[in-house]
Amino acid sequence: MFARSHVMPALGVVLLAALVTAALVTAGGGVGAAEPGALTAEDRAEIRDLAGRYSHAIDLGDSALWAEVFTEDGVMEMAAQGYNITGEQLRGLGADREPTAGGGRHIPTTFVIDGAGDDATMRSYVTVVSTADPARIVFQGRYEDVLRRVDGRWRIAHRKILTDWIDSGVAEAVADAP
Repeated sequence: MFARSHVMPALGVVLLAALVTAALVTAGGGVGAAEPGALTAEDRAEIRDLAGRYSHAIDLGDSALWAEVFTEDGVMEMAAQGYNITGEQLRGLGADREPTAGGGRHIPTTFVIDGAGDDATMRSYVTVVSTADPARIVFQGRYEDVLRRVDGRWRIAHRKILTDWIDSGVAEAVADAP
């Protein structure tokens, strides 16, 4: 057992360290200090929202929302399949379709966002769940995104999709996609 006399000095050191850290952050230096042009908390929230817009647009076949996701020169790179989707082909992925016609739900998580000014990167994990009966996981992987702010909105300039695991039926369909 620790004697009370050992706990109190240790607690004092922890409190002192916390006060020094708080003073540095408040003064604009040290931990948490923003560099000029660094992404703001609002930028980071808008970028996470972009991840949600991508998922909703592709899962629900919302072409209007899909049009807001990628830059005009956007690229979606399917690394395991060895191809890039660009231009009209990329814009066609968001074509209007019935959301209940099967498909899946793209669930991005664990975002790591870096950047400054109008340029950023985002890395995230993604799981895709089939909406067909029975519902099941059909894909697990990662997104590596290059992002650009265009007309005040964050958009994907390049999305690289890295496959960790894919259902064999989905793999066949994706292989024939381009």
